[in-house]
Amino acid sequence: MKLVKIGIQTTKARLDIEGNSVQNTLRLERDKGSLEMTSKKPQIKIDQSACFAESGRKGMVAFREDMVSYAHSVLTRGVARIIDQGNEAIEIQNGQDVVAEQADYNAFGIFEQEFGYGTMPSSRPTITLDRGTLNYSFQRDRVRNVTEKSSLSTTYQRGKVEFYTY
Repeated sequence: MKLVKIGIQTTKARLDIEGNSVQNTLRLERDKGSLEMTSKKPQIKIDQSACFAESGRKGMVAFREDMVSYAHSVLTRGVARIIDQGNEAIEIQNGQDVVAEQADYNAFGIFEQEFGYGTMPSSRPTITLDRGTLNYSFQRDRVRNVTEKSSLSTTYQRGKVEFYTY
């Protein structure tokens, strides 16, 4: 009887990886955002000219016009008084003595005044509001991942199992 010998020869599988995964670089890039704003401030306008006019406070033009009309009325009343007193003086020849009456009026009567009381001002100021505006332009921040990967090279050798007899 002959003995048969069986042999087995194996070659191990092999996987080679070259490169270093630690060399990967993580890099992030950022585009800055922006915020631009323009605004117009609100304003409150208060017109008190009607209140001031009621209490006697006026602008130069209105004050001048009032003083001119007042002076004109004072002048007109003075001229009218003088004319009336002259006409009364003519009546002296008719036996009327108006000198005493005219003297009393010229001394005291001219200066009689009537006064009325009221609260000042009786009207309210006019208040207007000009609303402000706000315009804005907004761009968000952006972050981009630009990680660079290192390359790895791999080689693979298949394993073998061979049987033989001798």
